[in-house]
Amino acid sequence: QTTPDKVIVDGSAADFVQSLKLKIGERGDYLKERQEYKAQGLEWERSTKVLPLYFGRQNKEMLTHTKNLIDNQMVAIHPKFDKLITFLRTASEEQGVIDKDKSSYHDIGDSFMLSLWYFQTH
Repeated sequence: QTTPDKVIVDGSAADFVQSLKLKIGERGDYLKERQEYKAQGLEWERSTKVLPLYFGRQNKEMLTHTKNLIDNQMVAIHPKFDKLITFLRTASEEQGVIDKDKSSYHDIGDSFMLSLWYFQTH
């Protein structure tokens, strides 16, 4: 059995992120830890196993990343994932943010974007 080297989660649920980090032996005060790494010029994102992403701050970057992977044919979506395909077809973006009132299945889309974050091409 293999264990993942990175778990990417929605950072809006700080209690959940903290609980998950503690469960696997990481520091619960991850925001402080992140600041400490930054102060030393180190990349916290590369060293942590549980990586919280924030749709409020990183939405445009996540959208761009997802679009680049799809446009460069680095991601293929099986036709049985009809809700994800519907999300991608209905996703209405304004200033780098998905308009959830105009998009269908946005939770599935959010999950898709989080899952693709691991595959950085730069």
